[in-house]
Amino acid sequence: MGKKPTLTTHKRGVAIHLYRAGRPDYCIAQALGLPTRLITEGREGVGFPMVKSPQSIPRLDDEEHECRLVMYRAGKSDREIAEARGVSRQAVNRWRHQYRLENPRR
Repeated sequence: MGKKPTLTTHKRGVAIHLYRAGRPDYCIAQALGLPTRLITEGREGVGFPMVKSPQSIPRLDDEEHECRLVMYRAGKSDREIAEARGVSRQAVNRWRHQYRLENPRR
């Protein structure tokens, strides 16, 4: 029987770096050669929220991202940004969460 895979101190540091870079559990597991379950348990153990798969988040072009960011920094709400950019409020909310931006109204 083979050796049980473990999350060593070094691999934990690499996993945290990849997590902060926005990588989901399965990508981190693949990069470290570990089972996804082990990465998920480690992430949950330190209280990090789940990162959505990159394929589930549509990419914005740089101009759209910058327009939303300027409006966000000006204190506009998700609704105001959505109306100005011709998208749904939920699309702006997802964009804000993707970039870990706080809700300006809270």
